[in-house]
Amino acid sequence: MRRIYFIASLAIVSLLFVSCGENATRKLVNELESSYDYDGKEVTLEGYFYPTRVMFVRGGYVNAPLCESAVLTGSDNSITTVKLKYGKEPNCIYFPEKYKLQDLEVYDNEGNKFGYNDKLKITGIVKYTTKGQKEKADDDKSLPPGGFKIPKQGPAKDKEDEDKGDGNNYNYEIIDVKITKD
Repeated sequence: MRRIYFIASLAIVSLLFVSCGENATRKLVNELESSYDYDGKEVTLEGYFYPTRVMFVRGGYVNAPLCESAVLTGSDNSITTVKLKYGKEPNCIYFPEKYKLQDLEVYDNEGNKFGYNDKLKITGIVKYTTKGQKEKADDDKSLPPGGFKIPKQGPAKDKEDEDKGDGNNYNYEIIDVKITKD
């Protein structure tokens, strides 16, 4: 009996270690957001499309959040956004003007319909929308009418003044998207 408990405990601990690791899609997105190595290259991401409260159709496209899980667990669940065509055709996303979670429809490359709780594979070409240094605000323009700045205090100062990354702009979109069932 002790042996069964030991084996079960070992299996649970192993499962926890595996599930706590960083998944391949999140790892790839971290690379996309920190270098231009994938510019013009095909990438494959996996995840669930989870509609936000406000999703817009602009120019026939929707920026849809790709998440690690079909269950909304907080802001850490979202991996990235994917620019998808809007409609009920292959490789598109559809939702009515007023929608609920269940109303989301994602169509794969063969036209099969899937919902928010289906894990899908997204393959497309990475295109960096703005390469180069991030634009910094001009200090003179950010001064209040009196002409002086009130120094920031506390933890907010440390986070805002901290230089993150290498200063480059890694905004990207994934184009020519093909959707397949995982």
